[in-house]
Amino acid sequence: MAMYNFADVEPKFSGRRNRALMKKEERQLGEAVDGLAHMTEKQLKALSPLVGEQVLDAVRIAAKLPRSNQGRKRQEGLVAKLLRDRLDDDAMAQLFAAVEAAKTSSASYQDPRIATQAATWKEGLLAGEQGVMEEVLAVITRVAAAARSGDAAADGQEEDEDQEEAGTSGSEDDNDDQEAGDAENDSQHQTVGSAGPAQASTQLPEPQR
Repeated sequence: MAMYNFADVEPKFSGRRNRALMKKEERQLGEAVDGLAHMTEKQLKALSPLVGEQVLDAVRIAAKLPRSNQGRKRQEGLVAKLLRDRLDDDAMAQLFAAVEAAKTSSASYQDPRIATQAATWKEGLLAGEQGVMEEVLAVITRVAAAARSGDAAADGQEEDEDQEEAGTSGSEDDNDDQEAGDAENDSQHQTVGSAGPAQASTQLPEPQR
């Protein structure tokens, strides 16, 4: 009896299945982009390690545009393209889960990799492992340096804003002084003009008799 080799048989409707799967993935990606556009700034920042700042900047631009605007659709398409190029299947699944969770909660996304790393550090610290201590200390040092850098940048921005406000206030004071001077000059001209004819009449010579 001849054996039938099923490996030689091409599955029917494979193209249709692939197209259906692609459509489903595109729909999920579109829903994820829409979900990102509705997230709070805090929730978006929590996703930065997962998707990157470039994606989040594109999301912020899309969120500011009206939904009926064609520019928003193009911007959301750009976000979707960036996500496809940057995220693998595991990261995409985490993104879908984060977007779904954000629909029912205002809590920020928690990267499971961070929780795993924290648990590893905790075990190492309790065991007194020198390598883990050095690694944790290095992370704390980097975070503290980044915080100081951010504070310095914020202070510099506030100082620039104060200087700009002071310059604007000085310009307004100069304008007020100039307007007051112009008003005073106008008043003097009017006084001279009204007194001119009276003075001229007193200076006329008397007629000879």
